[in-house]
Amino acid sequence: MLGTELLIRAANASLAGHARDIVVRPENDFPIARRVEIDLLERDGLTAIHQDGGLVYQDRDIASVLLHLESMVSAFAAQDMGVYTRLHAGSVTLGGRRILVAGPKGAGKTTLLVKLLTQGAKVHCDENVLFRGQETIPLPRKFHLRDGALELIDELKTAVGHLRRYRPSFSPPFYFFDPTAVGMPWRTTAARAAAVSYTHLTLPTNT
Repeated sequence: MLGTELLIRAANASLAGHARDIVVRPENDFPIARRVEIDLLERDGLTAIHQDGGLVYQDRDIASVLLHLESMVSAFAAQDMGVYTRLHAGSVTLGGRRILVAGPKGAGKTTLLVKLLTQGAKVHCDENVLFRGQETIPLPRKFHLRDGALELIDELKTAVGHLRRYRPSFSPPFYFFDPTAVGMPWRTTAARAAAVSYTHLTLPTNT
């Protein structure tokens, strides 16, 4: 992921399957600068994240653990990229121009970007972008698809049928979605941002 290589050791096959749900493999041109090793362990009904032999986070809710691990990975990658500012936005290239898609959490950024992806656009990320001046670097993370998004994107209803549905206690249910799993391109590159689009869309949610 950008300049960070992540090694996750899981205590059992079930945890290994969950870890694979968050692993990202977009193409990029960034050389590996650091290797991070993390252990996923289970004990007394808790799933725990350990790094360098120390406890980092634990919870009974596997979705919460995976989201915490995912945020850790993004933080590692951002640290390795030098002096950049982190922006809560998605990134897409349309007509050869990079557009940042910003908006509050739950506004519909992922739905818009995945819809553009199914129509052939080059979508780089749905959550975080690093920027310095006009240069931007998408932080790759699997897209978080909510049930409401699937209702709006017919092309994905069949494609995500094999994905595991996660239901955190603090947010609506969602799926970790990798564009390459359905034959769509996914490449992370640095480029100048041509514009920023602000979106605010209320999605239906099924609980």
